[in-house]
Amino acid sequence: MEEWGDIKVEEIREFCLSSIKPSEVLHIIGAPSSGKTFLELFIAYALKHIYPVGQVFCGTEDTQGAFSPVFGGAFVSSTYQEHDHKRFMSRQITCSKEECEFDHAIQYLDDLGYNKKISSSETVIQAHKNGSQWLKTLLIMGYQSIKDVPEKIVNAASKVFIFMEKEDSNRRRIHKAYFKTLVPEYKDFSKLMNDICGEKFVCLVVDLKSQSANLQECVTYFKAPGWKWKDGNIHPYPEKWKFGCRQFREWSDARHDPNAVPDFITNIQNY
Repeated sequence: MEEWGDIKVEEIREFCLSSIKPSEVLHIIGAPSSGKTFLELFIAYALKHIYPVGQVFCGTEDTQGAFSPVFGGAFVSSTYQEHDHKRFMSRQITCSKEECEFDHAIQYLDDLGYNKKISSSETVIQAHKNGSQWLKTLLIMGYQSIKDVPEKIVNAASKVFIFMEKEDSNRRRIHKAYFKTLVPEYKDFSKLMNDICGEKFVCLVVDLKSQSANLQECVTYFKAPGWKWKDGNIHPYPEKWKFGCRQFREWSDARHDPNAVPDFITNIQNY
């Protein structure tokens, strides 16, 4: 029986996905191949009955292509476009004011650490502050490292999902930002992370809105389930599934060229 201070491993509960509110902010921190993107896509599938539309800004989309097959190319961008983000926010405010029947949306800002100014911009900060009240949006911010999370919003999310961090300085940052009051001793936190996150695709989940100082009430663990496709690999959603309502998918199909050359390849060719 593993223990961290006075806490036993059996006392860390599994995270309940239904505890995610339709409108809130999630931070997901995980290095490449940790399971971060797998979890992000699983959330879209698991909560598909809530969100008819969505928008994705993903800095690694041109090379990884994780979101486009699911969300449609018209709603996925490999570069952050602030004017598109603002238009999305304006749309959600209108939906909220007009009390539309299906008014919620999901939005991803993922792997945008190449530009530190994005996550600390006024637009992103306002999305954190007003997301649950006006935007009716599940905003998911994905980071490859705790170093990419600006100080302004490090504790602004409702929940943070943290995958295995092997680099000691980054692990210490995570401890200081999210666990210092729950697990005061770094060595105890480090053992907790090793024991919980040692299995592939398992992450710690911290409820940043909890008023409790009790570890068992604030911290859970989660591993997204998967589906085996014909290719023999495990994927975060069933084969052939697409996100969004029919109009959302049709609009994207009519406006996106699936054979378009990614920007990063064009830039290399023109170098």
